Formats: sequence, structure tokens, C-alpha cells
Amino acid sequence: MENFCLTSEQISVIVHSGNGETVSVCRIADPLRTNWVAPESGWGRVDGFRVRDIQWREDSVVVTAVDGSRNLNMIVEKRVDGAFYEEIYRIVNRGDLEFFLTRENFAFHYPFNCHLAPRPELLRDVCVSHIWCGGENSWIHSEKPAGDEPALTGILAEGSLADYSIDYDASRTRNGSHYRGEFLLHPEERILEPGETLTFRFLWSFGTSRPDRELLAQRGQRIFVRADSLTVLPGEVVRGVLKTAYPWETLRIHSGGEGAVRYRKNGCSADWECCFSSPGERTIRFTAGECSTWIRVNVLEDSETILRRRAAFIAEKQQYHRPGSHLDGACLIYDRTTGRMFCDEAFRDSNAARERLSMGCILALEMQRRPTPKLKGALQAFRAYLERELLDLSTMTVYDGPCHASRVRAYDYPWMAFFYLEYAEAMAEPEALLTAAGIMGSYYRIVEKTAQDSPCIEDVRLVRALEKNGYYESANALRKAALQHADAVLQRGTSMYSEEVSYTQAQFALKVISLCQAFQLSGDRRYLEILPVFLRSVEAFGGEQPDFHCFGQGVRYWDLYWFGKMKTYGDTMPQWLSSCTGEMFLLCGEVLNDPALTAFGRAILRNALCVYAPDGFASAGFLMPYRIRIFNSKQGEEKPFFPLGTVYGRRYDDWANDQDWTLCFAAARHL
Repeated sequence: MENFCLTSEQISVIVHSGNGETVSVCRIADPLRTNWVAPESGWGRVDGFRVRDIQWREDSVVVTAVDGSRNLNMIVEKRVDGAFYEEIYRIVNRGDLEFFLTRENFAFHYPFNCHLAPRPELLRDVCVSHIWCGGENSWIHSEKPAGDEPALTGILAEGSLADYSIDYDASRTRNGSHYRGEFLLHPEERILEPGETLTFRFLWSFGTSRPDRELLAQRGQRIFVRADSLTVLPGEVVRGVLKTAYPWETLRIHSGGEGAVRYRKNGCSADWECCFSSPGERTIRFTAGECSTWIRVNVLEDSETILRRRAAFIAEKQQYHRPGSHLDGACLIYDRTTGRMFCDEAFRDSNAARERLSMGCILALEMQRRPTPKLKGALQAFRAYLERELLDLSTMTVYDGPCHASRVRAYDYPWMAFFYLEYAEAMAEPEALLTAAGIMGSYYRIVEKTAQDSPCIEDVRLVRALEKNGYYESANALRKAALQHADAVLQRGTSMYSEEVSYTQAQFALKVISLCQAFQLSGDRRYLEILPVFLRSVEAFGGEQPDFHCFGQGVRYWDLYWFGKMKTYGDTMPQWLSSCTGEMFLLCGEVLNDPALTAFGRAILRNALCVYAPDGFASAGFLMPYRIRIFNSKQGEEKPFFPLGTVYGRRYDDWANDQDWTLCFAAARHL
């Protein structure tokens, strides 16, 4: 039997005739006819239900299913009407006992076509999805990476969602950074009484509006809440907007007993504000009519306090001391569950180099502000370690591990240069600037061959520091090399495949960083002409959910395997590379004279600081989904980089590892 086809002038949907699952969602005007559903997947599947019947009724596909063990029946209706693809799920309790619906026993499966393996049409034949399970204000917004075509938005027009999980089939990919997995949407937990019906209605459509920026009432969105800054200091005001179609007299706002929320009607919306007196994570709940949603706010101490505590923690607990050891003076991973340092040279992202160089930068940034003999000793020991184990001063070669490990990695060079830039000021040793400049010169000689552009470029500050101290020859050489690289960026455009990850938000952001700094170094506005193209992709990869963990943070879903103790894939928000997007927006605000971009960049960076604990510990990242399940559907196929099993999220990782570049960006800018 042929599959069912639901079409209009705007949208085309194909439903499998054997299992009732949606196998294709396409935009009619899309020249590539991109399918937004992952191939060979189960869009619309609900755990525990077995399909009994599939029928075509007038203009709809109707699927009847049953969960016999729980005495549940389900009827699913799917139809296309104009611009909308509508899905209605009705779950009926046919038993004599209540059904206790939880995240563990109920989920809707939505596998999106997010597979970023390198290929020519990658920017236009897949999507990047942003999820918000925020009660009645729940949605999925999916963009093509190019960011210049209509996006697919799914609004929960009836029902309520509380969380999401990810099923990750390792057989679908060779590289864990290319495949994001399948989304499982969890309703809010509740009790379904005998005979009671629970209804969920999704409205899917293509368009240019985003549900994280405005109320899409015409698409079924019933309530909208936004705050442009979700991380604030104690006593600092959180301001936002609320829109709803419900009568204003039904509006209720709850902030957990602290920080009264005030609001003022402004036409069809309301401006609201509140503040909190002490640090901590807060949830503010908004109710209008029968709809309820929430935002999550973080109240943090100022970045100077975070820097002071973090530097003390590093000097006390993350710097290794053993005379005669190759690791003497190195800054290493710290495991807060064991209270011990950790290093593994066989697993490079756990070694004594790479992103761990940021800890030396933290020590130097703190030394500039509040020098102590302990900090001075820690910095001197770290520099001695670098020049003994990682850096060949005669050739300005940076090695990827101690003992001058043979592998050279372009990413490491700007990280090392950042340290010497900050060390020069911290220790009043301006000659260290020449080392930083030499390292960057080596970086620009190899970067074009490696496809490993770094996000930690500080060319402008370094050139200015060199000129201030009379090192004009080095300053001019660095300026020339940086501009040559920017010219190569312009020539490549959006063709930027990497051996590790084919496309990420960070790859676009670091290109913009290089171009903005090239403009600052030259005054040549041609470096700014391509920025709108890159910024469209940056925004496509970035969600603006009303939660400080993920607002403005890029979609990253592999970092806690490589850098976390969890050793799992799954949405990591925040992860430090998202903070370079904040740095990018700050730079764009400067060169384009746009205060809105500056404010957005500041908000992104402040949100990413949530990984810092009051005792100075810093987590490698926050695992955003409720649960991650990694499995391999192909028996006998060995997948060494995919640990199978289930990991629960909504928590910070227990390793302090790579995350300190976030604080470096914030401290360097005195945010």
C-alpha cells in the first residue's frame, strides 16, 4: 500500500501507511525539497503504543493505537490545511485505575534531520533545532544552517510539555559531533483518571518568525515570555515582556516568594520586572487564562568575585606540584566527586595542554588585579612548565602535550599566546609580548592548512600592547599576518569544513571575530561586508529560550563526551565555545556601532558564567536534556567512541576541565 500524502501549496507531508509515522515534511517552494524528518526514523511515535489501524478519513490520516499493559488508547489525526501541518494526539485511560504519567513512561518522538557530516549542500539540506518545553508555551524551532530560508516551527497549541530527552543511535554516524540524535518530548507529569482524555495538538508551519522572539498567535502560540537578560547581579533588575491572547485580569506571576514581579500593560503586551537580593537560580512562573509557562533566571555574583575565587581554586587544587615530573607546574582536570586532579595523555582532551591553558590565563588575569605571592609562584611555575614541555621558544612551535608531544594542533597556538599576553601585564614583563607575537606568527603560518581556526584570537589587544612597549616590528608583522588570514576567510566564505566538526555556531563566530579584528587593525570596511551572511548562520545555530542555561548558547551536543566526566553525547548548554559567540556579538557591536548587539553579547557571556560555583569550582558544562540514551541498533558493529547506556541530565558535570575560556573572555572585558 502506498504511503499517505498530505499537501497544500505551502507544505507537503508523507505518512507511512504501515505504522502511521510521519516520514517526510517538506516546504513546497524549497528548491532542494529538503526533508526535515531524519531518514528511517519514527516521527510521532509514542512509547508503549502498538498501531492497530490506519485510515484515510476525508482530508486526514487517522491512526489508532493501544498500550495494552497500561489500558491506554490513542487516536492520532494528521492533516494539512493551507500553511499548517496539524497533529492531534488523544490519549484515553480505558482502565479502572489512574495512570501516573511521568517522564519515564511517556514521550513523543521527534527525529529531525540534523546530521552535519561534510557534503556540498550541508548549509541547506539539514536543520538545526531549538527546543523549549515550557508548559503551555512549548515549541520546536528548526532552521537551515544557512539561516536565509523559512524555518520550520512547531507550536504546542494544546497540552503542556515539561522536558525533553534524546535517543542517540550510534550506528547513524561515524563522528559523534555530526549527529544530534532523536528528540523525546515529555508532557508535564500528571495523573490521568479512568475515562479521562488527554489531548496534545501540534501546529507545524514554515515561516520567518521565531517563537523565542515574538508571540506567534496565528500559529497557535498562546503565551509568550521573554527577558533579554537572564543572568543578573543581586539587586539588579530583570526586565522582560509578556504577550498573551488571554484577558489581562487572568494574569498571575509567581517568583517563589522572593522578588515581587511588577508589570505594566503596554497595548497588547505587558512589560514586567523583578529583582533578587541574593545569588541563586530562580524560576518565575507566568499564568494567563488556562496557560502556564516559566522562565529560569540566574542571580550571580560579579565576575570579579568569580575570578578571585576561581584563581584561588586553581592555585590550590588544580596545579600539579612534583619536582622532576614532566607535569610539574601544569594545571589539570579536577574531579569534585573525588577531590583529586586527573590527567590522561592517551585521551587528548584530558591531557595537560589544550583547553587547560585557560587556567594559566585565569591566574594571570587575577594577578593583574589582586597580586599575591601565591599567585606569583603559581604563574612562574606554569610558565616554566610551558617552556619546558609545550613550547619550543626557538621555533615558536606549540605542542599538543608535554615532552614536546609530536602532534601539532593549530587550536593550541592562540591559547598559548593569550597566556603570554596576560602574563606580560600580570608580571610587568613586556618581553613576554614578543613570545605571544611569535606564537601567533607560527599560528598564521599553519592555520590555513589545518582547518582549525581558533576562537581565542586577541590580535588587536596584542598589537596595541606591542606598540605601547615599542615593539613596532613585531606589531607590524602580526598585523600583516592577521590581515592575510582575514583575506583567506573572505575568499573561502562559507566553505569551512573541519576535520572534527563540519559546521557549528562557533565556526561562524570565530570567522566573524577574525574579520572584526581585521577591520579594527586596518580600517578596511570590506572585512565587514560578509558579516550579515555569517551572522545569519550564527543566529540559526543559536536558540533564545527563556532559560539562562541555553539563551544565546549555540547547539553543542558532543562536548561532555570529550571534556566531561559524564562521557556522554547530548545538548551541552552552556559549553565554553558558546561564550565566544558572546565575544563575537560584543565585537560586532563595537565595529558596527550597534548597542543591541553589544547587549546581546554581554547577556550570552553572563549566562555562560553559570558553570562557576561559589567555592571556585567550575563545571565543564550543563547537560540540558532530562535523559540521554545511547544505543547501537546494528548488532556486531563496534563503535569505540560511543559509550552505550543511559545518563540523566539537568545537571552540571563533575569535572573542571575546559570551561575557563568563558571567564577569560568576561574578565578581559571587565564584564
